[in-house]
Amino acid sequence: MSANRWTDELLDPQRKAGDPLADTAIEEIYALGRQDEVRQSLLARDNNTGAVPAELPPRLQEYFARSAELPAWADQALIARGQGLLGRYQGHIVTTLLCGSLPLCYSCADGAQVLYRSTRLTQGVFRRLMETAQFVVDVLETGGLGPQGRGVSSAQKIRLLHATMRWPTARR
Repeated sequence: MSANRWTDELLDPQRKAGDPLADTAIEEIYALGRQDEVRQSLLARDNNTGAVPAELPPRLQEYFARSAELPAWADQALIARGQGLLGRYQGHIVTTLLCGSLPLCYSCADGAQVLYRSTRLTQGVFRRLMETAQFVVDVLETGGLGPQGRGVSSAQKIRLLHATMRWPTARR
């Protein structure tokens, strides 16, 4: 594998691709003016468990149904192998994330601008770090990406959060 595999030419289109399924759901929520209602409804799903609230708008219901299933290309053997790392290296994984990956994100121009505009750069930093660490644990725990897995629910919430951050910038 070449050291130059991850070039800007390869990555730039991906950086602008968004998440059509989540973006469509967020667009509907804003069009209906139901942001606060939906936010409260989703916050009620403590610990990334529990059923998706039935009163959510149709596109958001569709988002949760479709994103609950892993894509066809997902390799269960590789997922299990990755999840096996959590027990052995949890401390290392979380430390690398909190002391390396996230600070690097905070220092990148494009990522830092989004975090700054959303106040996630200056307020609630500890919460953001803990939520990110919890996401990694949810995804890597055994069964986390299976049916009703906390990793699936956690990924769904993060995809919606990112779509919410993209929504105002897509309108400019």
